[in-house]
Amino acid sequence: MSGRTVRVSARYSLVIAGILAGSVGCGRAAVRAEPKPPEERVAVSSQAVSRDPITRIIRASGTLEPKREHQLSFKVGGVVEQVLVEAGGRVRRGQVLARLDATEVSAGESQAQQGLQKAERDAARARTLRDQNGIARSMLDDAETALEVARATAASAAFNLKHTELVAPSDGVVERRMVERGQIVSPGLPLFVLSTADTKVVRVQLTDRDVLDLKLNDRAQVTLDARPERSLAAHVTRIATLASPGTGTYEVELAVDDEIARSLPGGLTTKVSFERLERPLGSVPLTALVGGQGELSAVYALEGDRVRLLPVRIAFIAGDRVALAAGLEKVDTVVSAGAEELSDGARVRVVR
Repeated sequence: MSGRTVRVSARYSLVIAGILAGSVGCGRAAVRAEPKPPEERVAVSSQAVSRDPITRIIRASGTLEPKREHQLSFKVGGVVEQVLVEAGGRVRRGQVLARLDATEVSAGESQAQQGLQKAERDAARARTLRDQNGIARSMLDDAETALEVARATAASAAFNLKHTELVAPSDGVVERRMVERGQIVSPGLPLFVLSTADTKVVRVQLTDRDVLDLKLNDRAQVTLDARPERSLAAHVTRIATLASPGTGTYEVELAVDDEIARSLPGGLTTKVSFERLERPLGSVPLTALVGGQGELSAVYALEGDRVRLLPVRIAFIAGDRVALAAGLEKVDTVVSAGAEELSDGARVRVVR
């Protein structure tokens, strides 16, 4: 009896195991048959790649200065007797700025005049004697030579006496005064810096790329750091033909056209901007750029409902657009917003 019970139990166990195995197998088959969920699309905005010309702004910094500055000094040395102007004062051409004590120079001029008179008498006497064959021809020649030397000496002394007064060579402003009454000065020592009152200029340094297409009389805008709310019109008056040895940049001079510039002091810091119309390979919104370093970056190009990450090289940035020097030659549309959520090959949904 016990042996039959064992055989029946074993048969039921096999049946139950089969049922359980079938159940598990059916469950696995059901899992394999479930459909794969659709790939999620990322919502993005797009814009066409523009091939139109774009205005490039070239910016530089400089200082507002007089067109010309004169460093004024006495031609002769001596003791300063009078100083007639102050720093910041306006002067007219020919106005006396300072005088030397002319005692010594005047004495030298008087001595030269007396020497000239003697030479004239000697030469006249030698001519008379020569006419009478009283002296040799060489003696007359010596007297004539001595007379010419005396005339030159007298002219030089008179010139030096005239230059004991230091006068303004043009209308302008005394930017600096470096002399006081009673000071002993030597010839050529700068005593005043006089700036001309006619034109103010700004000198800036530009790279070779920026200076290449620049031309004389090109227009520009100058903004004073002290008054950024107002810009002054200017034009290019000089372009250096050689680069500065230390920086490799080119100096460009601009004349400020606004009348208000005449009354402004020199040395004011300025910002200069030039507008130039250029034709880049293409341009895209600034928001389309993805990462990058320096002039290298990347954008996502639209290809149907997917995107492809493409490298680009930046030429310059103009406002909210980026002009390209390389890349996107055969691309029409790029992702302009939402690029931060994308990866190469991702599916997208263009919302605008």
